[in-house]
Amino acid sequence: MPKYEELKAFRKQNLIPEYNDSSSEKTMLHREARALAISRLEESARTEEEFANWAFTFTTSFLYYMDYDSLDEQTKNLYRQGMSAFGGISPTYHISLAENAPVIVWNFHSLLVMIQMYFSFMLTDSDCDMKLCKHCGRAFIASRKGNEFCSPKCKNQYNVYKTRAKKKEE
Repeated sequence: MPKYEELKAFRKQNLIPEYNDSSSEKTMLHREARALAISRLEESARTEEEFANWAFTFTTSFLYYMDYDSLDEQTKNLYRQGMSAFGGISPTYHISLAENAPVIVWNFHSLLVMIQMYFSFMLTDSDCDMKLCKHCGRAFIASRKGNEFCSPKCKNQYNVYKTRAKKKEE
């Protein structure tokens, strides 16, 4: 039974003990904390349920259009990473009609997930100016098409380390 269903059954049975004390202030605080904990559990269970539905839909549609056995190992790894990219808190989407054209409407659970999603779109877009520095690994906006480093300092450090490594080999 999924967590959400377990939680609903748990609430129906009223197995959460009440805090009985003569102090009404403590009882009120306990009830507020109890209500907050229950709402967070319900929200967590709903999020897990939404992610499971999203993952199932994605997997079935992927396997419907592409035969998993015919994929090469690199594509399989990319597929696996895509499933685990958001740590179980993936955004959901639905298709809507806007100005005579279908559009994808994303539903994000948090600002962090939205930023991760847009960052992944930017990194995979071939026309994007965002790149990763070859030396330090930080993301940066390239001012020219051939830029590989975030700053001249990183470029100089990379070249110094590269020449030192060559001298050690000799």
